[in-house]
Amino acid sequence: MQPDITPQKFDDFLERLGTQEHERRLNYFRWLEYPLALSLLDAQPGQEVLEIGAGHVAATSLYLADKGCRVIASDLKSADEQVLHYVDLLRQRLGFPSANLSLKAADARELPFESGRFDRVLCVSTLEHTIPFEDSVIAKEIGRVLAPGGLAVITVPFNHGEHIEFNDAHGEEYLQRHYNEYSLRERILTPTGLHMERALIFGEHDFLDGDKWRQMPRDEQVAFCRHNLEHWERYWKVYYELDQDDFHIDREQLADSVQQRAGLVALRLVKSPLSATLWSKYIYDPLKSFRENGRYVRPFDEGPVGARLLDIKVHNMYGTPLDAFKSGETLLISAKIEVRGRTGVVFRATFEDDLGNCVARVDLPLADPQGLNDLELTFGMLNLGAGTYDLTLGLWDRDKPSPLPPVPLDVHEPAVQLVVGNDKPGLSGPVYLPYSVRF
Repeated sequence: MQPDITPQKFDDFLERLGTQEHERRLNYFRWLEYPLALSLLDAQPGQEVLEIGAGHVAATSLYLADKGCRVIASDLKSADEQVLHYVDLLRQRLGFPSANLSLKAADARELPFESGRFDRVLCVSTLEHTIPFEDSVIAKEIGRVLAPGGLAVITVPFNHGEHIEFNDAHGEEYLQRHYNEYSLRERILTPTGLHMERALIFGEHDFLDGDKWRQMPRDEQVAFCRHNLEHWERYWKVYYELDQDDFHIDREQLADSVQQRAGLVALRLVKSPLSATLWSKYIYDPLKSFRENGRYVRPFDEGPVGARLLDIKVHNMYGTPLDAFKSGETLLISAKIEVRGRTGVVFRATFEDDLGNCVARVDLPLADPQGLNDLELTFGMLNLGAGTYDLTLGLWDRDKPSPLPPVPLDVHEPAVQLVVGNDKPGLSGPVYLPYSVRF
C-alpha cells in the first residue's frame, strides 16, 4: 500500500508549524508510521476523533484538527497553562478554529467518554508502553467508545518470531513490547471486539539505518531527515498486507526480505454488527498463548490480584513422589496456594504429549481463596496412552476470554514429567478423567 498521505505531504504540513517546530518533529522512525496511520484512519471533516496517547499534542492530532475534524488529544498526563499556550500558538499558525482541538487528561484503561461517541479512534505506538496485560484493557475501551460503523487505527511494534514483553537497552528493562501474531490477536484484536479490515506490516529495509540515525547528534539527524525524506522508500516499505480478519501468517511463505525481527503493524478496525462474533472462529489456547507471549507471569505484588503456587508435589495415593505410572492408576497433586486480592483465581492442570498437544486439562475455579490455602487434586483413574507427558500446573485469573485473554499469575512449566506405561491398549486417551478436589 502506498499511503494517500505520503511522507512528503506530511512533512509539508509540519513545515507550516515553523522552522524550529518542524525540526523538532523530524523523526526518521515516524516517516512512514504517521502517514500510514492517517491514511488508514480516513478521517473526514466534521468527524469526532479521539487520539489516545497523544502526549501534550501529537503531530497527528494537529493534522486531523487542521483537516477540519473535532479532535480530542488524550494522554495520562495533564497539560499546564504553559502547554495550553504552546498548543494555542501552534493552532494559530495553522489557522484552524479552537473548537477543532482539545486536550484531555484521561486514563485510557477507563476512558471518561460515553460508549459509541467517536467516529474515529487513533492510537499510534502507545499500547506497547503500557503495563503488561493492561494493553488489552485499553483495547477493549477503544472498541467501547467507537461509534457503530466507525474506524480505529492502532500501530504497535511487531515481530515475526517471539513476543517480547520488555525491551532491554544498555542493561536496563523498559516498558516496550513487540507483539507477534498470537499476542497481537489475543491481546489487542480480540479485546477490541472490532472487525479487522486491514493490517499492514511495515518496517525498514535495513535496521542498521535506524541504529545509525539514533547515534547521530541532533543537528545531523535533522540534516539526514531533510536530505533523505523525499527518498523515504529507500529506507521504509510495507512488506505485506492482510485483510478481512485473516490475521494469520504462514512463516514458511515469507520472503527473506520480511524476516525482520522488529517491524511495525498498523491495524484498521471497524465497528460492525459482526464484530462481536468474528473472532470466535479462533480456538483460544491459554497455555499456547502464555508460551507465545514470552512466558510472562505477573509478579505476586503487581495488579489487582496476586497468586502463587508453593510446595507443589505430584505423588501416588500412598504419598510417594510420582514420575512414572501405569494408565488407570491414581495420581494426586498437592500444592499450597497463596492469593492476594479479588476472587476468581483458576487452578489449571494440563497434560501434553511429546508433540506438545494437550490431551487433557482440568480448570478449577477457586472461590475466595484469600491468604494461604492447601489444595489436593486427585485423579482416580488417569487414562493416558503409553508415552511421556508434561504436566503443567498454574494459576490464572480466569479460564476463558471475557473478551480479554486470561492472565497467567503463576505457571510451573512443566512441574513434572510423567512416563506412562499401558498394558491395556483399550484404556487410553482423555476419555475418562474423574477427579476430586479438596481445598
